[in-house]
Amino acid sequence: MQTIITVNVTPEGRLELPPEISQIFCDGEQYSVIVNTDTISFQKVSQLTWDQLRKKREQIESEIEDITTEEICEIVREVRQEMKK
Repeated sequence: MQTIITVNVTPEGRLELPPEISQIFCDGEQYSVIVNTDTISFQKVSQLTWDQLRKKREQIESEIEDITTEEICEIVREVRQEMKK
């Protein structure tokens, strides 16, 4: 769902966030700011704990181990076919 809310810039150059926006942010969170020609957007930076990162790595490793050499060869063939087009 997309919501459009007006944010003001103070004379000091600070963003004045309305309550419905400021309550979304939590102390200590980090956000990436993406700047395009006519848009500025915020994206929350994912802060994984070491345990979460380890679990993700183990999950990815188990998925990779499930792929056979034949499947890898087939994927490579498909990609090459697509690149020729």
